[in-house]
Amino acid sequence: MGPRVRKAVARAYRLTTRPPGLEEMVEVQPGLTVPRFVLEWSKHGPEEARAFLGCVPGFVELDGKSVLALGRGGADLGIEVARRRARRVVAVDMAARRMKLTEARIEEEEEARLPVEIRPFAGSLAELGDERFDVVLAADAFRRYGAERSSRHLEELVGEMSAHLEEGGLLAVGFSPPWKSPFGGSGDSRVPWAHLVFPESVIFEEFRRVRSGNRAQTFDDIGINRITVARFRRAMNESSLKCLCFETNVRQSRAAPAMRALSRLKPLEEYFTLNAYGVWRQPRSDAA
Repeated sequence: MGPRVRKAVARAYRLTTRPPGLEEMVEVQPGLTVPRFVLEWSKHGPEEARAFLGCVPGFVELDGKSVLALGRGGADLGIEVARRRARRVVAVDMAARRMKLTEARIEEEEEARLPVEIRPFAGSLAELGDERFDVVLAADAFRRYGAERSSRHLEELVGEMSAHLEEGGLLAVGFSPPWKSPFGGSGDSRVPWAHLVFPESVIFEEFRRVRSGNRAQTFDDIGINRITVARFRRAMNESSLKCLCFETNVRQSRAAPAMRALSRLKPLEEYFTLNAYGVWRQPRSDAA
């Protein structure tokens, strides 16, 4: 790409972008300071947790069960699960700063009495030792971690979650958005599929320009690991778990009917799938 063409492409991309979240630091309470965009993001945590559980089939019972909740906003999900009368909840949160805000909130609210233990995610579930659970809930637990192109984090995490399920236990997964979906790059652009249309170098030149001090060069650097619907299906099919249900484009929106119809056309599936939800069972060792 010549200098003039590159400059024109960069200008075109810049015109499609929105300002990034405010990074000014806000003191929430003594000793706890976070960027303003994290504070704003965290306010949606309880609503996102309820939305996730609303997409989980009713046969996944939480009442009286031991539950592992993990993902971005795992702490908020764990609290909502505990409210639904789970016997014990371990919440592993992949967004450390958001987790701190959730912890600060529950210290002052009735959630402090709920049977939920919140833990940070250190990159592996090995810290759980040999703990096993009746139900594992994974909300957006794959897309932003293990982002290098050669990473097997998706496959490895599926294996780790399986290892922490009781025999006959259930794994419920919500995954969105896949890499090739309209906003699968989670960038600043308002234009669908911009992360696939514009060169990555142009996207991150603008990314760095509006974020002083940030050195990200690629989607990998910001934790977008390019997981497609096909790879997600393959990882689940290759696991030891039995699929009970799997569905895409679950959450309702104005665009949902059209997206669902277009995604049924095989060549378009990856580009018009906004989310995927499914439930898998850990087989019993004595099963025939």
